[in-house]
Amino acid sequence: MSVKVRVVQLGRGVIDCEVEAGTTVAGVLSSNGVPLDGMEVRVNGGAAELDHGLGDGDLITVVPLIKGGRS
Repeated sequence: MSVKVRVVQLGRGVIDCEVEAGTTVAGVLSSNGVPLDGMEVRVNGGAAELDHGLGDGDLITVVPLIKGGRS
């Protein structure tokens, strides 16, 4: 069974794709060439591990990590 997911890369764009149910976040991101170095990954607004299995309508957001503050 296939499911539809959306990948939002802040500052880079949106990817809509159809994958098999249970495909992992890592599988979707790597098959679409999304770099993960220095990025935070969220699914449906919450923190997610790369081995998280996806379901229909899930939203993956890839956000650059922000560093700052005083040393």
